[in-house]
Amino acid sequence: PDFPDDADGDALRLLARRGADLNSPMLFEFAVAVANEADARSVVERLRAAKLGESIEAVHALQLEEGDDSPEEQEEFGPSWTVLVIRSMKPTYANVVGFERALAEVCSGIGEPDGWNVAFDG
Repeated sequence: PDFPDDADGDALRLLARRGADLNSPMLFEFAVAVANEADARSVVERLRAAKLGESIEAVHALQLEEGDDSPEEQEEFGPSWTVLVIRSMKPTYANVVGFERALAEVCSGIGEPDGWNVAFDG
């Protein structure tokens, strides 16, 4: 497949090279970065109301990875909350970019899309 030369295209090319069936739906996990717990709750409510994922949950950084989450680290490294959105869809560039755009629109002002990944045994 021919994908644009950007981060999304690179990731989809990698999936194709590893043998993923790009014609079958896969479970994507999209991340939305938010500044604090209140914003995380608002983003979850907005995304659920817009029915943008099969599973939507707010996760504190300490739940994502172990490490120091001191106030100094939070200030230096940014948001300590992430909203994870699980969505089943075909791994096409149009689907990925379109979904990221929909996330950005729904979360506008309090959160922003911060990448995605997909589980693949390849």
